Amino acid sequence: MAPRLAERAQEVPCYRQIDNDKVFTCEKHFAESHIEITVSEKMKKKRQKFGAIPTLNTPQKSFEKVPTTPRPARLVVKEHPEVDVLIVKRVCHKSFTQFCKRAGSLKSIQEWDTCAKEDRMVS
Repeated sequence: MAPRLAERAQEVPCYRQIDNDKVFTCEKHFAESHIEITVSEKMKKKRQKFGAIPTLNTPQKSFEKVPTTPRPARLVVKEHPEVDVLIVKRVCHKSFTQFCKRAGSLKSIQEWDTCAKEDRMVS
């Protein structure tokens, strides 16, 4: 029968050291405010306070990360920037009757039967 997870955890030597309060940390990585000193008749014991995080003399990165440059904002692509604005405005029709005349002159619509009403063009 396999040992339970709790039994296996107790078999690891480091867990026994933690339970027996035999774990030591280097004090040169902790600030003085994070270390508490306990004095007894036989000895003087230093230990870090609960929740203390090592902040001094920590290893440095072997290289500094270069921040990424942000991408340029997207722009609307103009396919024909040299086209004059006046030419583009001619595409719009001034009236519906002008549109009907233009539509009737198109080669692709000449084969169709079209009828221009006062408010719509029916094919």
